Amino acid sequence: TLGAAGVRVDGSNELVVCGHSFGGKVALMMLQTLLDRGVRPPRKTWLFDSIPGRAPRHGAKERRREQSVAFVLEAVEAAAVDVYPDRASLVGQLQASHGLSEPLAQWVAQSVHNVDGGVRLSYCVKTVRALYDAYAATDMWSLLESGRADIGVVVAGRNKHAWGEENLQRLAKCHGRRVQMVELPNAGHNVHVD
Repeated sequence: TLGAAGVRVDGSNELVVCGHSFGGKVALMMLQTLLDRGVRPPRKTWLFDSIPGRAPRHGAKERRREQSVAFVLEAVEAAAVDVYPDRASLVGQLQASHGLSEPLAQWVAQSVHNVDGGVRLSYCVKTVRALYDAYAATDMWSLLESGRADIGVVVAGRNKHAWGEENLQRLAKCHGRRVQMVELPNAGHNVHVD
């Protein structure tokens, strides 16, 4: 937490809070909590490719093509039940059997632990699933639409399809009401590395 890190969140600091993807909704929840408690909010809260509301549902083919979070989570859930001789075998299996791109498979395979016979994914998939489902069901649009705080939203241009037209239109309507929308046309979902 910020408090554990020695940062005072009592309104005496000039904080800027940033969150990417899931972290964007966490940042919005923090902002909402501060506003509800009458505490001065951060100077600005930034969301990096984080949809404030519910993301549109896509079919299996589109999720696979996009390598969406839902698709990756499904692959992790399926792969987490097996033991692999080594990390390279896990990466290969994530690509061949579960359809992940090589960079995504390598990223997923960073979190392994040694077990008898090889390695296994370290994720607590039930917890990850519960967090993802809560994220997908959480709608924070009212906070952006209220104009109660300064919020910046970075939209990854190569990931706009994941937002859906309704969410993009809603965001455009918020622009200017203490909400700043920035599109990075050549960035994918991982805007911080693009």
